[in-house]
Amino acid sequence: MRLLTVKEQLVDLIKVQQRLMGDYSNLQIDMCGIIDRCSPSHCEHGGSCTQSWSTFRCNCSSTGYSGATCHSCKDVC
Repeated sequence: MRLLTVKEQLVDLIKVQQRLMGDYSNLQIDMCGIIDRCSPSHCEHGGSCTQSWSTFRCNCSSTGYSGATCHSCKDVC
């Protein structure tokens, strides 16, 4: 990552890494902070799982089920 700006000010990432600048309580260096929210998948009945940074979503369109995790039967089950 290069040329990072905050409020139109260039940020010196070396100073941030050395904890000389900024709030670094949630800073993670040399690692990915995202959690794999789809492993294991919370989607039931063959629903497909996708995720964003903070949540997951189940696509139930081809399952015959609905709900947040494809748990509710749409028709006769």
